[in-house]
Amino acid sequence: MSELLIPPTNRDAEQAVLGALMADRDTLGEAMARLQPEDFYSEDHRAVYRAIMALSEQGQACDTVAVMSHLEAERNTDLSAYVITLHGSP
Repeated sequence: MSELLIPPTNRDAEQAVLGALMADRDTLGEAMARLQPEDFYSEDHRAVYRAIMALSEQGQACDTVAVMSHLEAERNTDLSAYVITLHGSP
């Protein structure tokens, strides 16, 4: 009997990690050394993390506004609006 295994997920935890990375740039280097976009279960969160990584690699700010602008430049306006909710994540 074959069962479909679903990896454990915690959307709130993923939101909190992304919110913290945008709020505190000092934690980003350590996070980038340990986290890959594929570590996030949500595809939206993977895309936000990729945007944060891209901005960081370019030496740019990774705050909420910068991440929103980056996503908008990639024509991902729905996800851009979602980033605002991440900023206030616990």
